[in-house]
This record gives sequence, C-alpha cells and structure tokens, in this order.
Amino acid sequence: MPNRTYITQEEKLLPGHKPMKDRLTLMFCANANGYCKIKPLLIYHSETPRAFNRHNVIKASLPVMWRANPKTWVTRMFFMEWIVQVFGPTIKKYLEQNKLPLKCLLLMDNAPAHPPDLEANLPTNLDFINLVPTTQHPTQHLCYSPWTSR
Repeated sequence: MPNRTYITQEEKLLPGHKPMKDRLTLMFCANANGYCKIKPLLIYHSETPRAFNRHNVIKASLPVMWRANPKTWVTRMFFMEWIVQVFGPTIKKYLEQNKLPLKCLLLMDNAPAHPPDLEANLPTNLDFINLVPTTQHPTQHLCYSPWTSR
C-alpha cells in the first residue's frame, strides 16, 4: 500500500473515517507519435463493483477492457486476451486506414505476464521484442539523482 493518502484534513477528522484501500492496475499502449491510442486494460479486485449495479453500468461500453483479479495483477491470461481482442485488431485497423504496411513492433519489459512464446500465439505481421531482464528505462536514473534531497 502507498505510504501516503491524498485526503483533506477535514476528511481525516471526520468520525469513523477509514481510508479506502482500493487498488487497480492500468496497462496503457500507444504508438510513438500518440495518434493510435489502444484501449487500456484495467484490472480491479471486483468483477462488478456495487456502483456499477446501482448505476446500471455496462462494462462492455467502458473505454477500457475490464478484468478482475483479487490482487489486481496482470496475468498471462489477461495479457493474452488484451493482445488478441484489443491490441491486434486495433493495430490492424489503424494500419489499414492509414494505408501503412501491416507491420508492428511492440516493445515489452520482462514482466511475468508476458509469455516467452508470444509470437507463436499471435496474428501474423506483429513482431515483439522482449527487453533483457537488466534493461532500464533511459530516464529511470533521473529519479535517483544525487542532487535531490530525500
């Protein structure tokens, strides 16, 4: 859990106040210039939250692919569903609409949800590069600058 919660002092002083401990995971994907934004994968601990029932929310109409997992983790099954149902069709449609060759490159880290044999289970013309386990994002070292105070 985060060590900070963003609530106002007034809320904190209310009798019976208990901070929410909800978690969710969002997985975003877009092309380099940002013109093709792919429907995100959202993982929440509840398949159908109470608020959805009260307000008659239809999960299929949400701008995210909704999945549930008690620990809100991205599992291989969720990742593969997102690749096959969302990523592949969206990329194909985008490339065809813009009269581009049907080729795509997806860079992924070495998360456990990313299956090692991904290419064998996917539509053609999609290439995947898995980064080696010790690869870090180029800006990651900026977060740990020796000049910043802690």
